[in-house]
Amino acid sequence: MSGNGTGISLQGLSGVASATLSHNVLNGNTATGLLISTFSIATVQNNVLNGNGQYGIFIGPALPPPDDLEFTGNTALANGMVDLFDSQTPDCKGTVWTGNTFFTANQSCIH
Repeated sequence: MSGNGTGISLQGLSGVASATLSHNVLNGNTATGLLISTFSIATVQNNVLNGNGQYGIFIGPALPPPDDLEFTGNTALANGMVDLFDSQTPDCKGTVWTGNTFFTANQSCIH
């Protein structure tokens, strides 16, 4: 998916307990490849998010903070601001980042 403001957005989906997002190509969007905000449980794996205007993956602030977000095996390269961004503090609270390929991240807990 390319050429949009945001490739995929998961935001406050009423009645949805969890989501899995896998094997998507989200390149060349003007803002963000994947935006997650106010979503508690999600698995995001094996996606490609390159050359987006701002972020490959952006986790926005959520109240309450997410319970269980997992990001594994994603590739996010050459995005305009930061490849992988997690606004949850301290240290990616409620989020696990493992085995991702990226150039830049905003927190040291992102791997």
